[in-house]
Formats: sequence, C-alpha cells, structure tokens
Amino acid sequence: VAQAEAVALELYGIAGKATSLNGERDRNFRLEAVGASRGVPTADAAGMSGAAGMSDAAGMSGAAGMSGAAGAVGPAGAVGAVASRWVLKFIDFEADDNVVEAQGAVLAHLASIDPEIGIPLIERTRRGELIGSTQVENRPCRVRLVHYVTGRQVWDGSDGPRSLSTSLLRSVGERIGRLDR
Repeated sequence: VAQAEAVALELYGIAGKATSLNGERDRNFRLEAVGASRGVPTADAAGMSGAAGMSDAAGMSGAAGMSGAAGAVGPAGAVGAVASRWVLKFIDFEADDNVVEAQGAVLAHLASIDPEIGIPLIERTRRGELIGSTQVENRPCRVRLVHYVTGRQVWDGSDGPRSLSTSLLRSVGERIGRLDR
C-alpha cells in the first residue's frame, strides 16, 4: 500500500490513500485523493493511440477523472469531472507488451463508441506517458492509472458469484448492445 501511494505521487502527482483490490494477475489499488491532488478535465482523443492496458477487470470498477500532464485518454471532445478516485495497476511482470497495448486500445475504442457507458479512462503520467514505469522487487514494473468506475462486482474473488438478477442481466445486455453499432 505504501509503495502504491509513493508511485501515485511520483508518476502521477497524486497524493492519495491506497486500498488493495483483488486482481487476477495485476496488483491493483483503489486510490482516493488526499488534500489538494492535481486534477484537470479529461483531454480529447488526440492521445488515444499508443500503449495502454489493463490485465483484468477485478480492479476496474470506479469513475470520475483526473488528468495528468497530457490528460485522460478518452473520446474526442470528452470533458470529465476532476477525479478523486482511480485504480492504480501494477501490470503483471509476465504480461506481453502487445497484450498490454491491445487492452488499452480496447478501452480507448470503447470509450470513443459510447462515452457515457462508463469505460475507465486511462490517465497519463506527469511526463505524458500512457504507461508509467517503476521498480517492484528490484525489477522494472509497468504501471497504469485509470478512472475508478463506481459499481458492484459480480465476483469479488472470495465468496463466489453474486446473484445475477434479471434486471442486472438486462442492463449488461443493453450496454453490450450500445457498443455493437
């Protein structure tokens, strides 16, 4: 937790309190702003190309947006609220660079199709990078920061799947349908 908070401050300029989240392969932390963390409205799609990514959905619930030096990677012309919560992802050491890049490209593409659907936007580092870099266990580690999208996980990794109500399944189907244009 302390390392996540230090990395958020160093790479993204965010003073925040980190809480560990479940994840399949990545090490994920919910980050909540403390004090006067930096934050500006989200940027336009000019920065949507390039590497970006996440390895699992476990830590990907949450919304709001803060922007780094170059802003959040989202749909063209999108302007979001200044975020106070994010997900900081320490990307699995073994994750293939192409997979990491493709995952980020998928997020950017989905956000461009329907900006209101609640896709977590990717934040750039203070140097404008889509993927930050730090050391974990004396090894280089890639880091990604995305907006926290508020919601309820269907599977929390400990007590099994939650009940899938008809209304929840309908809502999922409607969102998938919105993306299939």
